[in-house]
Amino acid sequence: MSAARNIWRAHKKGQAMVETILVLFFLLIAFYTVFQFVDNFRARLLAGYAASRVARARTVGMNDYMLEKTAHIATMPAAGRCLVRMADGRRPSAHELVRRSGSYLACEYPSQARQTLDFELWRNGMTEVECPLSGSRLTARVRQLRPQFFELGRALSGTPSADVDDAPRASITGEFEIEAHYPDWME
Repeated sequence: MSAARNIWRAHKKGQAMVETILVLFFLLIAFYTVFQFVDNFRARLLAGYAASRVARARTVGMNDYMLEKTAHIATMPAAGRCLVRMADGRRPSAHELVRRSGSYLACEYPSQARQTLDFELWRNGMTEVECPLSGSRLTARVRQLRPQFFELGRALSGTPSADVDDAPRASITGEFEIEAHYPDWME
């Protein structure tokens, strides 16, 4: 009788381990989903802020390159990894990045600006700026393609990503509308 009892207990231990693994798997999926949602929400708030800064810059007569740099500075907290290194080879601290933002805005050429500040989501069209004038209204849009941790549909179907460039991305857009008086006094 004791041999049967030992077999029964060993079976129960294995069952508990399988149940624990299943629960941990679903908790991990839930955690990553919530984390990704919060990250996208933060990026959407920053894109809206960037759109308001771009609209303000356009109303005082800034050119398209300056609008792009303004959007970059406004989205800096959600722009990914910093690609610029200090003279000693280390990455700049947050304080040093803020200190460099004025120099970045003062740069006249893209190559000069990339040496001052550069983030991975500022490259290759990952952050786009539109600021068309329609009548007396100016609508600024800032769009950022943000890499996602995982795409739930692809993960559940078991379809692997073919390439790193094929990684799932979310299009985060911020929009801001303001009255445009600058055409009146720019002429």
